[in-house]
Amino acid sequence: MTERSELEGLVRNANLRFAELRRERPEEIAAFGGYLREARKPGALSTKTKELMNLAISLATHCTPCVIRHTKMSLEQGASRDEILDTALVAVGMSGGLAYTQTMYMLEALDVWERSEAEAAAEA
Repeated sequence: MTERSELEGLVRNANLRFAELRRERPEEIAAFGGYLREARKPGALSTKTKELMNLAISLATHCTPCVIRHTKMSLEQGASRDEILDTALVAVGMSGGLAYTQTMYMLEALDVWERSEAEAAAEA
């Protein structure tokens, strides 16, 4: 079973690499970051729906750090386990076996983040 620290470490490493790119190409990355912030705002689609879309695309494009991050962010936006699983099945349907292999990371992340939430609730 994967531990929360392992998942966070994978995402943290990706973020460190992205920080390098931001230092070397600040204008382009700032523009891209601004675009992402605007695109994620609720509009015709809720933020939760947009996060689930991000997860589906992450699965379909085989981006493991993205799968982990967007699984967590989907939960944070109120997505249920069933909604996340449905999202994964749509991605697999559209992208096939490679997306299917990414679901193992999504399931690990889902289990870890749900376990963390349950532990936090028990401590409160």
